Amino acid sequence: KQDDEAATAWYEGASARGYGRASATLGVMALSGSGMKKSTARATEYFERARAQGFDVDEFLESIGAS
Repeated sequence: KQDDEAATAWYEGASARGYGRASATLGVMALSGSGMKKSTARATEYFERARAQGFDVDEFLESIGAS
């Protein structure tokens, strides 16, 4: 069974360690409300963090059909 709240915790840990893809994934989760309360502002924060970590957020969003 999928546990979105547990996934959020794992992605938060990876994001804190500098993994940009994890930060971008958290942004998508925030946009959809998966594992956390839906929040555009929070998604923007995660996407900005991912960019600061050197991750290409625009390419990632395009690759998952969310651009």
